[in-house]
Amino acid sequence: MSKRTRIFIGILLIYVAGIGFMLYRVVADLDPRYRESAEESLVETSQLMASLIEQDIRDGALDTARLEPVFQSLYARRFNAQIFSVTKTRVELRAYVTDRIGRVVFDSTGQHLGEDFSQWRDVSRALKGDYGARTTPDVASDPDSSVMYVGAPVRWSQGGNGEIIGTVTVGKPVQSFGQFVTEAREKTLYVGLVSVLAVLVDFVISLILLFVAMGFYHMAFSWKILWLIPLTLLTVLAALAVGLWLSALNVQYRDVQQMVPFLEQMWMYATPIVYPISIIPAGTLRSLYSLNPMVGVVQGFRWALFGGTPPDITLIISSAMVLVLLASGLFYFRRMEKTFADVV
Repeated sequence: MSKRTRIFIGILLIYVAGIGFMLYRVVADLDPRYRESAEESLVETSQLMASLIEQDIRDGALDTARLEPVFQSLYARRFNAQIFSVTKTRVELRAYVTDRIGRVVFDSTGQHLGEDFSQWRDVSRALKGDYGARTTPDVASDPDSSVMYVGAPVRWSQGGNGEIIGTVTVGKPVQSFGQFVTEAREKTLYVGLVSVLAVLVDFVISLILLFVAMGFYHMAFSWKILWLIPLTLLTVLAALAVGLWLSALNVQYRDVQQMVPFLEQMWMYATPIVYPISIIPAGTLRSLYSLNPMVGVVQGFRWALFGGTPPDITLIISSAMVLVLLASGLFYFRRMEKTFADVV
């Protein structure tokens, strides 16, 4: 295998590994985000249920008589709700009420009436007035049967001065929202892979044409071509950093997407692509010019392929700017993603 081929394969492997890692991180982050959304909804539902139950308290005693017919009617309802690509036809919400010692006095599924639930986290913490939640499988050996539970205290406000006399817990099977995670994961992988392949094909064709042209003009390859590998990685990181900033800004300010082509063109002219860096006076001005993260990268590619002036402090400054942009982009994206659903 020739040196040229080994370099080519090395660059492709770095590109594929980098994109694969990013896709893995995005996909792995989907499930926790969906769980957080489901838990937030269960918190509100549990508080609503606690308020309803508190309306029926008589002399400090829980009265759950009206809950059973309500849930029987709820479970009997059939509907057809098309939520994007997922069809929902029945209610899967479940609930149970415990007294002040943690004994179940009502269970919408009818499976645990009279059992002691005082050791479960949702009940024990709610009885203390704290936030309690848990995820427990219905079948111990089957993680797919897991149910997320959130508890809320039931207080006797009128005669008990807010005394906690019981708890109410609402639960939802993880699989009920897990199907959305699966659907989102598949779409993310599909879109990500298609986008990566499109860019990869363009990159491979360009690289092949470059190597063919270099061979046609009998341009010799030296050890310097090994610099293409870290330079390619630096290019990917620079693109990721700018992409993080622009994607987050685009959610907040929709006009950003209209500016991207203009910004790309301006960025190209601000980078020594159609002109040599030598026209920029050495010293402070060139150091400031190197704050453009692609200046050092382009100079590095030019030196590795065609020779000339080796990388100097320009590459160091540009590399540092890439890391700063990447770190700040990740911070800003993570900070703003909590508001994406509200804005979109």
